Amino acid sequence: MLFLRREQRNCIAHTEDKVEFACQVCVQHRSTRWPWHRFTRCSRLTDCTGFLGRRSQRDIPMTSTAPSTHRSRSTATTTTKKNATQPPLQAQVAQILAALQASSSEERKRVAVTYFPTAMRVLGVAVPALRTIAKALAKEHKDDEPADVLALAQALIADGSMEGRQVAYELLEFHKATALALTADDIEHLRHGLDNWASVDSFAMSVAGPAWRRGQLKDAYIDAWSKSQDRFVRRLALVCTVPLNMKSRGGTGDVPRTLRLCTRLAADRDDFVVKALSWALREIAPHDEAALRAFLATHEATLHRRILREVKSKLDTGRKNG
Repeated sequence: MLFLRREQRNCIAHTEDKVEFACQVCVQHRSTRWPWHRFTRCSRLTDCTGFLGRRSQRDIPMTSTAPSTHRSRSTATTTTKKNATQPPLQAQVAQILAALQASSSEERKRVAVTYFPTAMRVLGVAVPALRTIAKALAKEHKDDEPADVLALAQALIADGSMEGRQVAYELLEFHKATALALTADDIEHLRHGLDNWASVDSFAMSVAGPAWRRGQLKDAYIDAWSKSQDRFVRRLALVCTVPLNMKSRGGTGDVPRTLRLCTRLAADRDDFVVKALSWALREIAPHDEAALRAFLATHEATLHRRILREVKSKLDTGRKNG
């Protein structure tokens, strides 16, 4: 451990010999009685890698065996202020849950429990209120590192509320830097625990589907989901095609990949999968009507009647239910 005197403590150097050199310069300038702030900006301190603030009158211990990180004074100050004002992760989660609770209603909670049964804790918050909170969060954390935003989303999911999970997914959608930084492993981790159609659709529309469209999630992941024994995971695979095709979600049309998944699940009779398959097929109608009609003709004997009715209605009237 190398101890520096008060006159020397503005120098942070990579190695002990550089510390000694830089501090000799500082001592030299100190001996000429220059003001303290002058030699912190001295051009002769070329071997210093940063500065320490004037904090106390005591000697300050410095380790000389490992290199220190170089950061400008302005960057270090900004980061320090930001960390100082940012509450701990669990405190942030508590604030978000309090905002959700303030927007909840008992009536909504009663409806939610029957409309999408789940083992998650249900607060009873409508989607517009969830979205408002998520957008405000994305704005509040717009300068945060993607890893920090992802950690906040994961903490919200871990809390166990359905609405907290949905806010987490929409936060990841609205915080563009984090959305672009997601890896396949991140996405796999974020999907665990899905047990109702509303959470599945939120995850597919906000996180997994857009990531697939951008190439962050490979076809192999979606294909594996489509073969899952879990009906909600199979639904997830189908709903991920919607952001490929829905214009309002950034889709430009990807008929081949959509029809490949629909072909694999054409005979599935689970109600949640049937409804998702109908939705996936309807979304390709504006992109390739001929391919969609050919698919219906080929699989007419296999597809559920609901799918045939809704998709044909979409083609003929432009609406799901003509």
